Amino acid sequence: SPAGHHHGMCQPQSIPYARCRSHIASCNLGNTSPVQLFNCEQQRGYTSSVPKPGALMSIGVNHIHHMSTGHTLYVEEVCPNPDGTYKLRVSHTNYDRRCHLEEDAWIHYDPHTMHADFNTGHWAAWGKRLPVQGFILHEPASVETVTTSTRTAEATVSPVRKHHHKPITRKVAKAKKR
Repeated sequence: SPAGHHHGMCQPQSIPYARCRSHIASCNLGNTSPVQLFNCEQQRGYTSSVPKPGALMSIGVNHIHHMSTGHTLYVEEVCPNPDGTYKLRVSHTNYDRRCHLEEDAWIHYDPHTMHADFNTGHWAAWGKRLPVQGFILHEPASVETVTTSTRTAEATVSPVRKHHHKPITRKVAKAKKR
């Protein structure tokens, strides 16, 4: 088989690439979609509508552009704009369904509408008003940055957090002392 192709699917897909860059390895559900990965992380309380460098950006389902499973990107850089939007520099793979890597694409992201527009890169011509699910973080989101749906999910799974590795339990313990 051609280099980078395994079992009819090129590698790396967007999730393995983003995980490798970010070192976020939770919610390892096997052969899952970007939307399923985000939903799992949201239930854990590890998502936000506010971008951070090193986070994973999750683009939701978009049938117009045949994105039935969403897409995951690695956030390289976050530049806040005065109007509350963000300019993001991202890297991602499999943007062309051939597993090619694109680095340093610039996106305009609006957390109020939860949409992203590609300003540069291979998706710039058509990647407008793409639905953003949010950002997967390395640690639980703070109350100031979580979306309403994340707050609900966070409240329902907080007892489960006690079973995670030590960095998370320390953060939870500190949060409870405030």
